[in-house]
Amino acid sequence: MSGEALEFYRTEVLGKMKLTVKDFLLNLFQVYENQFKITRVDPAIDDWNTIPYFTPQQLMKICRKKRFIYGKSTYFDVYGLETNEKGMTVYLKPPSADNRIKFYDKQAEQAKKQGVRKKDIPPWIRTEIVFRREKAHEFVRHYLALDSELIDLVKGYLKAKVKFYTDDEFKTPLRAWVKFLGKSRPFSLLIPKTKSGLVTI
Repeated sequence: MSGEALEFYRTEVLGKMKLTVKDFLLNLFQVYENQFKITRVDPAIDDWNTIPYFTPQQLMKICRKKRFIYGKSTYFDVYGLETNEKGMTVYLKPPSADNRIKFYDKQAEQAKKQGVRKKDIPPWIRTEIVFRREKAHEFVRHYLALDSELIDLVKGYLKAKVKFYTDDEFKTPLRAWVKFLGKSRPFSLLIPKTKSGLVTI
């Protein structure tokens, strides 16, 4: 389900039933948990600050200097040019990963989509994790089991897994990244190694 489709469903269906997305998922898991499996979920954090914590261009420069780590990975990729109008996306981990992260210029994306100049759209940087397969299902389970906001859970995962540094010795964390994650509590996904006959959806 795309972001637009989710927003429509949240407003036109769940809103009229006085349910939140979390309420809907809780009901789904309570009634049908052994009959389905979530195979993808893309939780994101949007930064609408006039001066963002960081930009994809800034993170790209750190990645090119190999001053970062995501778990045990130092793989990164860049899509788009370093221009104000086209925007840029920085990916951590390869496309086949089941927990790929991307940082991108949502402001530029929306400007292109709406056919307007970038400066006519408010600043908007998005940090998004693409969970797939078992990690997608387990992330949703973790979210439903805790009395936490989704944004805090996403920041907690990023705090536990992703580190950016300003030096080659990995001694000085990137201050903007630390401020972005704030006081979130770190957590990691633990995937049970079990076999089942669940249907994927």
